[in-house]
Amino acid sequence: MGKHIQTIDQRIIVEPENTGVPTQVANPRRAVLRTVVASIIWLILALPIANLILSEVAAYLQEQTSLEVAPWVWLAVNGALATVTFITGLVTRVLAVPAVNAWLTAHLPILAPIKPAE
Repeated sequence: MGKHIQTIDQRIIVEPENTGVPTQVANPRRAVLRTVVASIIWLILALPIANLILSEVAAYLQEQTSLEVAPWVWLAVNGALATVTFITGLVTRVLAVPAVNAWLTAHLPILAPIKPAE
C-alpha cells in the first residue's frame, strides 16, 4: 500500500499536549484563512445578486413613484456585505483562541468545537 505522509498540521495535532485539541485551536491561522476564503467566495456570489436586486428595486421605484435610490444606498449595501465578510473572519479568529475554546467547552458546550471529555 501507499506510504502515508503526515503534514505539519497533523504532527502538531498528534503531539501529546494537543490530544483532544480541535484543529481550529491547534491551527488557528489555517482555520481563519479557510473561513475568510469561504466568506470571500460568498461575497463574490452575493454582491452581484444584491446589486441586481437593488437595481430592480430602484427601477420599480422610479417607474411607480418617480423616486430614485440614492447613491449612498448602493455603497451601504456593498459595504455591509464586505463588513460581514470581515467580521466573519474576525469572529473565527477569536473562536480559535485556546482560552475562548476552553470557556465555550466549560460554559456553552453546545458551541464547543469538540465534545467535552466526560
